[in-house]
Amino acid sequence: MAFVVEKTHNIAIPNDIISEIIDILAAERPPDPNAIDLGPDTEWSWPDEDLHDPPGRLQVKKFHTLSSFCLQRARKHIFAAVKLGTNYPQYTCNRPPKHLSTLTSQLAFFEEHKGTLPHIRRLSLDIKQKELVDSSLQEKLYDAMVEMSNLSFLSISLNDLVWAHPGLSSTSKSVQSALRTLLRSSQNLTEVYLRNVFKFRLNDLVDAPYLQGLYVDIDESTFFVDGDKLELNSLKKLIICRIRQPKYFEQFVNVLVDRDGNGNLVLTLPQLKVFEFGIESSSELPEFLKIVNAHGGSLEELSFHLSLDREPGHNDYSTWLNELILPRKQTLQKISISSSLLDESQNPFAGLCSTLLRMDEDNVLAELHIEVHVQTDCNCTLGDEWLEFSRVLDTNKKWKHLRRVTIVVVVADFGRSDRALQTALDGLRNTHLKALFSRPFEFELRVRTVIV
Repeated sequence: MAFVVEKTHNIAIPNDIISEIIDILAAERPPDPNAIDLGPDTEWSWPDEDLHDPPGRLQVKKFHTLSSFCLQRARKHIFAAVKLGTNYPQYTCNRPPKHLSTLTSQLAFFEEHKGTLPHIRRLSLDIKQKELVDSSLQEKLYDAMVEMSNLSFLSISLNDLVWAHPGLSSTSKSVQSALRTLLRSSQNLTEVYLRNVFKFRLNDLVDAPYLQGLYVDIDESTFFVDGDKLELNSLKKLIICRIRQPKYFEQFVNVLVDRDGNGNLVLTLPQLKVFEFGIESSSELPEFLKIVNAHGGSLEELSFHLSLDREPGHNDYSTWLNELILPRKQTLQKISISSSLLDESQNPFAGLCSTLLRMDEDNVLAELHIEVHVQTDCNCTLGDEWLEFSRVLDTNKKWKHLRRVTIVVVVADFGRSDRALQTALDGLRNTHLKALFSRPFEFELRVRTVIV
């Protein structure tokens, strides 16, 4: 009797294919078997901090034991975004694991596994009082941070503590000196986010040739310039968010627009191209206008969120929009405006149409993005406001640089009996906004439903 022996061949999968598989898995959020299929334009309202960065980072963890190559590729995603500290809420993803519950234990882990440090691209620090004044702990933090050679985004929160703590000298190894070292030496660290920091010395951002973006959380944060003049000559993007206490916001604005005895700005941002901010109250508009007038001479992108007032007649911001936009019509290439509606009578464009109507033919606007948020307890007007927007963009000669116009309406859906509002809004594509689909620029209308 003849026997047939089958030989098993070990087929090695090339590393480049394995790498591609790991990258794909890391980029995609894993499906939730218990999730309800909500449809293409309906989603749950998850806070940003609830999302993994990257979304499928936990899917690639299983690869790290296969080979040294897989270990490095998995580390690239597992450690792409790291949080250090003890003050992160339990629901926050990417937070430190339970067995590394203190900054001391977290830094001990990275001291033992130094090969992970170059994989960190986004770092969030949340430091408490006892950690800030512990010189030994600060030294270990410094040693870890300066090894993060691929760090591109750094978020620092000191929980309302003073930036330059008196217990540490200016030459001490600390989070402050680590920031200065990274800004001077790293070509990758381009964005810094500051929140809950008292008396931040803006001079610590000089000698930073690659710093492009500064995010400032005006919530228990104060800033100052140490000296007669300061130039942040690489900064291209300034984002101001979370204004809860007007006194801190006013102090920050004063720092930005302060002038010396000769009338020259003490702080200059000569390369500022992008300015983003959110307005909680119309009373804040004059302060933002001061910043734009001081530093927006070559502004290319302007992005802002408007929380409209409930009082009738207080939702037309065209006077302020005229002053923000029209003087910069020859440099402003992109405008993004979002509004939150609290009443059906409110104009979702908040007066922008009037401002666009005043734009001359020499404007260079290339992209216009409108986002309207409809809250759970109100509807959205379907009237002439939408038709007016369509008519404003109806002149070819005036908008010769315009390439893309987007309108996104986000309907908060909680307790609504049906989707009648979403259907009516989407119907605008066949009525008030129909003409925009035949214009030379690309036009998109999207109606999203967010379950809150």
